[in-house]
Amino acid sequence: TPRSAARSASTRSPARSTTSLAFDFFWATNPGAFNFQIQGSDDALIDSAYFTEGSGTVTVVTQQADGSFRARVELNPWVAKLVRVKVAAQSANAVACTVKVTAI
Repeated sequence: TPRSAARSASTRSPARSTTSLAFDFFWATNPGAFNFQIQGSDDALIDSAYFTEGSGTVTVVTQQADGSFRARVELNPWVAKLVRVKVAAQSANAVACTVKVTAI
């Protein structure tokens, strides 16, 4: 009936807005072998609630003209409330990594 349809429509949660995220990874020197995973979740307190998103595994870098090494990943759409970069395997050469996350 029209009345029950209106009632059920009003109990639905509103659609979640989405965005796109860009992840820029930077190493000053060759990091060697590594594995970083871009993960999303809606619950910060439960580690098992995080999942690797789409093509969010970084294992390859490109050497730049200045000798640094970089990688970039863009994930579209991004729906999860939270994001983290999980270090599944540290860089073999013990080189620090900086990650810049930008909404695009």
